Amino acid sequence: MICDIINLLKKDLNKADIENEIYMRLKEPYSVLKKMKRKEVLIDALKDLIACRIIVKSKALCYNALDVVKSSPHLDWLYTKDYINRPKSNGYQSLHNIMQLLHSKRNFEIQIRSEDMHKDAELGRAAHLNYKEEQDLRLKKVFDVTNDTILSKACQMVKQFEGLEEQIVEYEKEIMRIWHTKYDEMLKWENTAEVLIFNEE
Repeated sequence: MICDIINLLKKDLNKADIENEIYMRLKEPYSVLKKMKRKEVLIDALKDLIACRIIVKSKALCYNALDVVKSSPHLDWLYTKDYINRPKSNGYQSLHNIMQLLHSKRNFEIQIRSEDMHKDAELGRAAHLNYKEEQDLRLKKVFDVTNDTILSKACQMVKQFEGLEEQIVEYEKEIMRIWHTKYDEMLKWENTAEVLIFNEE
């Protein structure tokens, strides 16, 4: 189970004297569907559906933590996007590592950042909240149904996620059900200005 691997990673980081906080998540339904539409792929092609974030004290410790992660016998390291030495245009910094879970061959993203980088990322997200809401407006028009949305079950799955394989399988099925149900409406995004502002998560 993913939660077990994360617990093992935490123990390995502690053994290396790297103080850390680790958070696990499933990618939110809106973000999953946006990425599937933008990249024109199905859910099994996404490399960051499951992810965890490791927060450490300093920039130097980010790279020490990366060494620990890459040495895990439960994970196969595929590649790293280094947004610390090469920050994004908005100043965002983090190490994004795509791993593969050896027991299931699933892709799994591990983000590593310092406490300061994490604060900057969260403040930046808040500052761009209106922009993000504007990005999501077309999706909301597609998915809103009276007082509920077709995404409600998927959103609940995200909230209840405990790192179990069966939860991931059910979530993938639900996302694909939504995708096939609303695919014709999503095709209407083609050649519109709105689709061009869907940025990498």
